[in-house]
Amino acid sequence: MASSSGSDAIRYDLNSDSRVFLCRHCENHVLSSNNFLDVIVTPGTSRILCREPVNVRGQLPAMPFSHCKLSIRQPPGWPANAFYPSPAVNVLCKQCNKYLGETLITGGVGQVPIGPSMEQRFMLHPGELLFWDGSRLVGAESLKPVRSKK
Repeated sequence: MASSSGSDAIRYDLNSDSRVFLCRHCENHVLSSNNFLDVIVTPGTSRILCREPVNVRGQLPAMPFSHCKLSIRQPPGWPANAFYPSPAVNVLCKQCNKYLGETLITGGVGQVPIGPSMEQRFMLHPGELLFWDGSRLVGAESLKPVRSKK
């Protein structure tokens, strides 16, 4: 179950029945496991593929999209051009303004559509997140316990 406080931040209940991803930097709630879709693993990195994260905002890069932090490589077995050359927007935590991942966008002259399967999908970096496993906070990348900042 999710609730909203006076600051309009959405908060999930952290109990034995919930699984929630939080910002590693400020512990702002970011994603319910109900909106977790998959983990994309590419050489040297992994991303959490999800839909409808909360308490995040997009930031258009101040430079051309080709210089955005996102550098997508096709995972083995994926159709050619499943992502690339679609531009990406950085995703930031609304509370602490830290970089959490990317979302792909469509549109514009000459843009290759990313297809309905990827529209409104987000790719969050596990190293930037914590995970509530039902009893404790663990690093989303390592699944090792971490000490809460709160």
